[in-house]
Amino acid sequence: MTAGTQFCLLGPLLVRRGDAVVGVPAAKHRVLLAALLLHAGRPVGIDELTEVLWGPAPPVTARVSLQNYVMRLRRILADDGPPRIVTQPGGYLINVGPGELDITRFEAALAAGRAAARAGAWEDAAAALADGLALWRGEPLAAVPSDLLLAREVPRLAELRLQALEARIDAELHLGRPAEVIVELRGLVAAEPLRERLHALLMTALVRDGQQAGALAAYQAARRVLVDELGAEPGPELQRLQQQVLAGPPPGHPPRRPQGPARPPGASRPPGPSRLAGPPRLAGPARLVGRNAELAELTGLLDQATAGTVVITVIAGPAGAGKTALARHWAQQVRDRFPDGQLYLNLRGHGPGLPVAPAGALAEFLVALGAPAPGPAPDLRGGLGPAELEERAARFRSLLAGRRMLVVLDDAASAEHVRPLLPGAAGCAVLVTSRDPLIGLVARDGARRLDLEPLPPGLRARLPAAR
Repeated sequence: MTAGTQFCLLGPLLVRRGDAVVGVPAAKHRVLLAALLLHAGRPVGIDELTEVLWGPAPPVTARVSLQNYVMRLRRILADDGPPRIVTQPGGYLINVGPGELDITRFEAALAAGRAAARAGAWEDAAAALADGLALWRGEPLAAVPSDLLLAREVPRLAELRLQALEARIDAELHLGRPAEVIVELRGLVAAEPLRERLHALLMTALVRDGQQAGALAAYQAARRVLVDELGAEPGPELQRLQQQVLAGPPPGHPPRRPQGPARPPGASRPPGPSRLAGPPRLAGPARLVGRNAELAELTGLLDQATAGTVVITVIAGPAGAGKTALARHWAQQVRDRFPDGQLYLNLRGHGPGLPVAPAGALAEFLVALGAPAPGPAPDLRGGLGPAELEERAARFRSLLAGRRMLVVLDDAASAEHVRPLLPGAAGCAVLVTSRDPLIGLVARDGARRLDLEPLPPGLRARLPAAR
């Protein structure tokens, strides 16, 4: 079997061999391949495959047709090694090597993240869980037309994804990064309003970010939806959190200090530590293998910048190439060049959940920079007219005047997704990651682009997973 083959089910069914995509155009072939991959390494009976392909009333020619589908799928997947699909007594089996199936890699990352969390290794937990979640490219088993497979597998996989999201956010909160997850949590709560654990995480993040009133409002919103939809009061965890908020900040997590008024553009920075309310830096992955050239190129672009300009760099590449891991690691390396701190936000341009609209991103950045929360409350899908959005962007640029900061915008959908979030202050830098090449940002805004390819399989095997 050729090294470098990847079978992907966490999104539209996809087969990659090295850099090439192996086409599986026929719908029945995709259903058969998905059914075999979901039992990788184990035989699947003919009766089960027949039901998956045709439902409870298969045609009389089903067995002959199944044999033909297997024969054609073997040809599609053929490489220099033995056949992928082998005949077993009463069925068929597909051979998949270690790390070749994204579901297996995701489940391994989830298990590793949970184990690290149990051991209190929160950095390792957050990194492993983030790497696993980065394997998701959309709805699982998309473009696999089998009602039976979708009904059997999609709810299970969706639940595992939510568990991984909750565990990753919990790890981020243990690491003292509440501001980085609040917008994400609001989107998740909107998408899963009956999931009490997400409400509890949102309350916790708001409290640890110094937003006690916001935490109480989040509790009331959770209570309303639970009572209206289920006829039940919030469970013990939410009620306990509400009592803790009413009693005052929890030990070890004092509220964020109120910030003074914003300095006018061009005003000198006050002496002493930076007044940035958000996280002072990003945590990079524990290990980054095989990216020394890319790290040096990113730093070189920073060194070559013309005085008086904002440096904008785009890391572009396919899902799983390791864009986020590279961005975080480099941001950690150059943190001393940005004494006023770093701002980070996952824009979720390619999911999971709704993308973070520029208005919502600006709201989070303004609060992190010490400004009062802007109104109206940001809508994750937009919510502001052009004039209001530009006003919010202007406030953001004015707060960055005179500062030296790095802004990391992870998983952008397009140039328009990013443009309102660009600072105007010389001395600031922006690092964007995206699956899109963001040609408009390069052509109009002078961004430099670093195209990132996936690591060779031998190097990828030394990492938890690439994001």
